[in-house]
Amino acid sequence: MPIMIPNNNLPPGTLRGVYASLLLGQVAIGAILYFLSSQSTTEQAPASVMTGLQTWQLVACALLLFAVLTAAYLRGRLVQSATRPDGQKVATTALVAWALMEGANLATVILAYRHNDTSLYLAFVVGLLAFVWLRPATWPLEAEA
Repeated sequence: MPIMIPNNNLPPGTLRGVYASLLLGQVAIGAILYFLSSQSTTEQAPASVMTGLQTWQLVACALLLFAVLTAAYLRGRLVQSATRPDGQKVATTALVAWALMEGANLATVILAYRHNDTSLYLAFVVGLLAFVWLRPATWPLEAEA
């Protein structure tokens, strides 16, 4: 049960709706791009060229790591400020954390599609799990009606 925040100006259910739409959008985009990449007949580079981490893999992993660490920091700040009556600030912080995670996840899945890279699809799944970790049920986001 979420902690009650008396001065929250948002209607009940607003942030949960935003979170659900962001999560479903990421899953839908990831599924569509994965389906399209599995249907393509793009030739892979020779094995000698594909050794080691490629630049796009490093960029995607760095984006995801930055987003997860920043979102974890913001989540910790929200949990610490659970008793404060500033509901609007809590909601804004939650939206910033979600935007960070969604941006990194979408960049990862687009890079995975562009380069037809299965390891980046796995990184996208890890990013989705981190996004699920940021669900509103664990944060004091909304007062129940």
